[in-house]
Formats: sequence, structure tokens, C-alpha cells
Amino acid sequence: MHGHDMSFCKCGKVSADGGANYLRRIGEQEDWKDTSIYDNGSHELRRENLRWGVNYDKDMNRLPNGTEWRLIKDLVTEHIQAILSGGYADNNSFYKGVFEEELKFRNNVSS
Repeated sequence: MHGHDMSFCKCGKVSADGGANYLRRIGEQEDWKDTSIYDNGSHELRRENLRWGVNYDKDMNRLPNGTEWRLIKDLVTEHIQAILSGGYADNNSFYKGVFEEELKFRNNVSS
């Protein structure tokens, strides 16, 4: 989900590391299957597969179970606007661009 998100398989034999920053798999190659999705520049592909960590509800109450990772397509428009206007994606130009494209995409669909 992010650059510091190392995930282990339930069996403990393999793990994935790197998130959106780099790709690293740990374990014997015959024990895992690569299901990576490579970006071809398609916004439709990005909105269907990229996730953003949500920590608060619409009333700014902390979510009781911690961060929820939601697909870009499932974020409400007001949330995306708040991410952009609040500068929450300013340190990641890739995600900032994805959010800007998502707003354009939604505007074109509703027109």
C-alpha cells in the first residue's frame, strides 16, 4: 500500500515489500506468484487498482479500526477535493496527478 508496507504470507515463507516505491519479493520463487499490475498510463487502470489510506470519517472522527485502504474510484469527490486542497498529496506527485485526473474523469462522466 505504501513504501514501508512489508507484508508476509500466512505461511511465513514469502513476503512483498516496496509498495509504490519499488518491488521486492522475499522467499523462494516457486512459492509465490507475481500478480503485479504495471502502469500503462491509463487512468481507468489506476482508479480501479490504486488505494488511498483513509483515517477519518466525513465528520473528522478517527476510524475505530485504523486506516482503511480504499480504491481511488470509491473515494467520495469531496474527500479527493479535500486531499488536494489540504496538500495531503503534495509530497507525492504521482498520487496528486491521479487525484486531479480522477476529478476530471468524474466531471466528464457526469457531463
